[in-house]
Amino acid sequence: MTENNPFHPNQQPNMAQYPGGPFQGPVGPGTGPGGPYQPGYWPGGPEPVVFEAEEVRRDKIVAALSYLPLLVLIPIFACLGSRFARKHANQGLLVLILHFIIWVVYFGLFYALTRMEQVVPLILVIFFWILIELLVMGFVLRQIFACLNGKFVEFPLIGKLNLLK
Repeated sequence: MTENNPFHPNQQPNMAQYPGGPFQGPVGPGTGPGGPYQPGYWPGGPEPVVFEAEEVRRDKIVAALSYLPLLVLIPIFACLGSRFARKHANQGLLVLILHFIIWVVYFGLFYALTRMEQVVPLILVIFFWILIELLVMGFVLRQIFACLNGKFVEFPLIGKLNLLK
């Protein structure tokens, strides 16, 4: 079964089949673009951000605080020289702004629907608000665990924005 399946994890693809494609060189565990395996790398995706080991060890706890609402100010002002803490603080600030936007939209819809005395749309608004908040909180927990493990993962959709230099 594995001899004809080019996507089986134990089989290396024939690189002659992919001239000029995204996979230049061997593919599989222990390999990456031009060298050893890099955690967080996906062929064709963004390159992983690499930080100095001492900087990560020193600032990872403070950087993790940036994902808790209002505590984002601590890494912004406490770790001015740390690129690692700065990247996480930028994302924490974006998450804080995202939470603010979600709450403004939610309370606006909630107020409008209670004034019109519409029950079913009100229940739908509450349901979708809870769903969106749980989704954002799941991403925030992923970011905190990545931060405590010394990694940086961009937040989906808003991670490319830079508010802090």
